[in-house]
Amino acid sequence: MADLPPPGALATLQKIYALWRQWEKRFSLACQPGCAACCTQAVLATRLETEYLAQAFPAETTAILAQVSGRHWPAPRLTTNQFAALCLARSPEPDDPYQPQSAPCLFLDARGRCQVYPARPLACRIMASTRPCHEAALPPEIFTSIGSVFMQAVEHLDGRQWGSLWSLLPVVLAPVEAKGAAAKDNTGPLRPCHPL
Repeated sequence: MADLPPPGALATLQKIYALWRQWEKRFSLACQPGCAACCTQAVLATRLETEYLAQAFPAETTAILAQVSGRHWPAPRLTTNQFAALCLARSPEPDDPYQPQSAPCLFLDARGRCQVYPARPLACRIMASTRPCHEAALPPEIFTSIGSVFMQAVEHLDGRQWGSLWSLLPVVLAPVEAKGAAAKDNTGPLRPCHPL
């Protein structure tokens, strides 16, 4: 597996994020700073997104490294593109014991504000609601579908690893000589990315 992102991938990821921002502007969303009902530890990301986050916010990502290292961080059995391929083939979805983590995101401050908001992964960006929510979001109907397409594109762009953000952070932040050990010691499943 390649350790480096594909050439130009970080710049392309930023363009994808900007395109999402443009697209979501057409909706009247209730989300405000400090509204963190959707902000849980169930953050799925690619290695590319995790690298982007770590580069943009090195102090914040390094600060939580001790909290995430050596813990089990679950992820679904199928990546976004694997799930899409099953749907296109009209194949049944396999049983998956994945249970999303519902505890608050580790990047939230005491006021419920995201400390890494400008560089947050796409999984966070597509969480939105048309009404204030304290228990359950009410996203625009098309958000999930279009969000999945964006997530498929990011997985394809990266082509390396996909899983829980918290499983990817120790791999990304490990010194170069320790990257192999960090990947082996990681107790959360990291899946290979799949092309579109």
